[in-house]
Amino acid sequence: PAPLVAAHPLPRRAVLATHGLTPQGAPRFLLDLARALTRAGTAVHVVSAGDGALRDEFAATGATVTVLDLAEAFATGDFSGVPAALDWAAADVVVANTFTTFWAVHAAQAAQRPSLLYIHESTTPAEFYGPRVPPAVVDLAERSVALASAVSFTSASTARYHGGAQWLTPGWIDVAALDAWRTAHPRTASRARLGLRDGERLVCNVGTVSDRKGQHAFVRATDLFCRRYPELAARTRFVLLGGRETPFDALLADVLRGLSCRNIEVHPETTDYLDYYQAADLFACSSYEESTPRVVLEAMALGVPILASAVHGIPELVRPDLEARLVPAGDTAAWCEALARLLAAPEIGRDLAGRARARVVAQFELGAVLPRHLALL
Repeated sequence: PAPLVAAHPLPRRAVLATHGLTPQGAPRFLLDLARALTRAGTAVHVVSAGDGALRDEFAATGATVTVLDLAEAFATGDFSGVPAALDWAAADVVVANTFTTFWAVHAAQAAQRPSLLYIHESTTPAEFYGPRVPPAVVDLAERSVALASAVSFTSASTARYHGGAQWLTPGWIDVAALDAWRTAHPRTASRARLGLRDGERLVCNVGTVSDRKGQHAFVRATDLFCRRYPELAARTRFVLLGGRETPFDALLADVLRGLSCRNIEVHPETTDYLDYYQAADLFACSSYEESTPRVVLEAMALGVPILASAVHGIPELVRPDLEARLVPAGDTAAWCEALARLLAAPEIGRDLAGRARARVVAQFELGAVLPRHLALL
């Protein structure tokens, strides 16, 4: 485990590298880290391989933000131009968030600066990238693990998947901030904003639409639920939040057109997403691969009953039948029956949600966990 107390002062200057500035879990993880560092007096420079809606939020922390165009580098496997993109040698430490920011580890090595690599992926670079990039890109990503001065994982399961860890630093959530938001936004207002009818149940699946998030399997399970339990289905709406314009989004749209269930909606990715939790009667995480999904931590903190895949780090956050109902990823029948059970007996979900809330406050609250990350830095 990462130390509780730092042996040295925090770095005066830090470069934080991210694969993008879209409203996803990993960039939000880095956003919290940037806030904590700038508040402590560290000069933060955020460097990203893509732009996005979080750019203004990073800038609001006081950080400098630089967006690099790495499309050609990923297409060719030649990242030799990255070290010249900014003054890496001016940093006291470089933080590379996810192994997709391997290029920052190599730039830090070239500048002879220490680097901390966070691995959030419960998969290998070869499996993650597949044939979408040249072999040279996979090789650089794999070598960055050995080049980094320190490697940290947010779940023991992900660490075991990669064959061990230097450091284990759990993920966190700002419970106080979410409580303040919830107080200022009544559930009735959130439900009205989403157009929910009186008595209508809402199941929300929050997460970037992608193959590893399993939305294609989730909607098939939902379709089976609608056919097996038509009365329950008639008063339930299913919303998938995280749509983009990608080939997988198009595939998911094709799947939806072939289903008989018509009360499934895909809403676009947004930074204004907390109303979905506040309005929901059930939160679903259908992923095939996860480490410490921020969406599960948010659902725990906001008191939403959780139905999730029993994969990788999820059972470390919510234990089966204690804080959540966990089922095998992609098991259509199991997901269908779990949906029916939780929607037909809401008291079960309320009990799970109450214990999940207590667990996140006790073990994953920002004030208790983030100091370990700062001490590691």
